[in-house]
Amino acid sequence: MIQTAGSEPELGIPVSDPRRVLVIDSDDVDRRLIQRLIGDYFEILEAGESHEGLAIYESQSPDCVLLDLEFSGASGSDLFGELVRRGATVVLLTLSEDAEDALDAVRQGAQDFLNKNALNEVMLKRVIRYAIERDRLRRKLHRSISDLRESERRFSEMAEHIDHGLWIWTADGSRCIYQNPASDRIYGRSLEELNRIGWADVIHADDRAGEIERARRSRGAKKEYESQFRVVHADGSVRHVEQNSYPLLDDNGEIARVIGIFRDVTERLKLEEELRLAHKLEAVGQLAAGVAHEINTPSQYVSDNVSFLSDSFDDLLPILTGYKELIEQARAQGVAEDTLGNHEQRIDLADVDYLLDELPKALKQSKDGLNQIKKIVRAMKDFSHPGDEMESVDINQAIQSTVTVARNEWKYVAEVDLALDADLPKVVCVPSAFNQVILNLIVNAAHAIGDVVKTKEGNEKGRIRITTAVRGNTATIDVEDSGCGIPEDIRKKIFDPFFTTKEVGKGTGQGLAIAHAVITERHNGSISVRSKPGVGTRFTICLPVNGEQIERDGRAA
Repeated sequence: MIQTAGSEPELGIPVSDPRRVLVIDSDDVDRRLIQRLIGDYFEILEAGESHEGLAIYESQSPDCVLLDLEFSGASGSDLFGELVRRGATVVLLTLSEDAEDALDAVRQGAQDFLNKNALNEVMLKRVIRYAIERDRLRRKLHRSISDLRESERRFSEMAEHIDHGLWIWTADGSRCIYQNPASDRIYGRSLEELNRIGWADVIHADDRAGEIERARRSRGAKKEYESQFRVVHADGSVRHVEQNSYPLLDDNGEIARVIGIFRDVTERLKLEEELRLAHKLEAVGQLAAGVAHEINTPSQYVSDNVSFLSDSFDDLLPILTGYKELIEQARAQGVAEDTLGNHEQRIDLADVDYLLDELPKALKQSKDGLNQIKKIVRAMKDFSHPGDEMESVDINQAIQSTVTVARNEWKYVAEVDLALDADLPKVVCVPSAFNQVILNLIVNAAHAIGDVVKTKEGNEKGRIRITTAVRGNTATIDVEDSGCGIPEDIRKKIFDPFFTTKEVGKGTGQGLAIAHAVITERHNGSISVRSKPGVGTRFTICLPVNGEQIERDGRAA
């Protein structure tokens, strides 16, 4: 039975927005009482048994259900449970006065609990109104919580899978409350370890003070900032990171949290350095090729002229020798002494004996010097080989050219021995890149030897030995020096980008990193190192003769 609703201005419920109340009670008297008490304020729906009540609830969607727990024909508690599962706003009616029953009902999902013996108009209206409003707020809160959980889920999913590191810190930066897996990879430290040692301690000592000051200024100004600094990974390697920090403000304008988003840019900086070096080498190569061409032309005609003079002197030498014999014979045959004396005086003035002895030496030294110039020019041309394509290369010749070009680096501190396998086949590689690797190893060897030589008295030099060999499909190149050696604790870091033990301004830490990248990544080979402090170091390069990948020996030993 459906009754027409009136209005309840004092409850704020307008006529245009009536509220439906479903009364499920097997007692007709109780239903009529409720209709009389609140029928002018709500649209009343009635049901005398459980199935009818569920059917009306499903078809009419009432805003509130008044349910008698003791109605006949079915268990009121069972019907109550079913209504709650269907999302109904339920106020229970009962004759019980036990407060524990009321608490149990609320715990199970009831909005309120009324004793049927104490029903009155004001109580019913207030309880129904509050029940409807509480349920509306509950549903709204539930939706908000669901949205919040969905937002958290999406945030977590995003944060867990992005390549950038993500930190969330307390306002004062004293404790990290979240970090994503990328942070673990970049820093190599768990959240617990990070909080134990403090965020500043993972920053490289040389960059720490500056980053602390930037963070302090950012918190003071409540503004974001961007920075780049180095961090020390848990494995001891140094990483370069770029970070953006964002202070999150609360409703009072105070910092509630600080978010840091950062990325590992070590590889990018390495590539940028390689690109700069490649451009520099390209320019140097072009310059070297141009200089070699310019030197080659004059040295060629000087060489030709010296060869001509040498050949001519060889032709004149018998004449000069015969001229002296002719004077001696003329004197024996009585030629005028004045005439002979004049000729002898000219010979003495010209110091012909000295010239006959020294001119051949001078001409030979000149030819040797010009041949050395030709060798240097040829080495410069070979070293500055244009292009960046793989081709078959005589690496023995490439090594000889590089040794010649680098002579100024090693000639004052070392002697260079070459033990190059004459049976070594041509190897598929990029000539300019291979030359650069050998140059880096020779320069490093010279510096290592120089550190030893400068501590000794006298002019004793060290030794650099370069050996090539072939084993099956693999060409090996050993570059060995008698330098200071590499301490064991840093041996595994020498191929890391920007790692250097040299003085500031003397090395970028890129030479061996580039050598490693060139050999392993561009040539499918391997480069390894063996070293003994105080004795020396040997780098071994293995390259596939045909360019196919070979098994790598590892980075250090």
